[in-house]
Amino acid sequence: MNEQYAWKSLSVPRAATRLIEHAAGLELHCIDGTAWITQLGDERDVVLRPGCRIVLSLPTAIVMTSRDGATLRCRPADRTARSRAGWITRLRQLFDPRWSGAAARGLHDRIRRVAP
Repeated sequence: MNEQYAWKSLSVPRAATRLIEHAAGLELHCIDGTAWITQLGDERDVVLRPGCRIVLSLPTAIVMTSRDGATLRCRPADRTARSRAGWITRLRQLFDPRWSGAAARGLHDRIRRVAP
């Protein structure tokens, strides 16, 4: 199996917050606990309970928190999702305000970043 697409474990401790940037194409699967997920630019919030999954489609950061702690697994959902867009689309996305790190900079001291 290609290690790049293998499941990675992600822990969200009780009352902690995690930030994952550039989450487009990321699949999250809740193993234990409950995780509240907010994706910048998306008007809805998602609550993942054990056994639930979500595939994130926006190229923005997500903020995860858990009241009692949660264990999730994550991996890229579509192996070609990041390479499909043409160079003009990728260039245009660089100037999308949702890609800016302003939200991340504002939360810098309060949350821990997690690599996707």
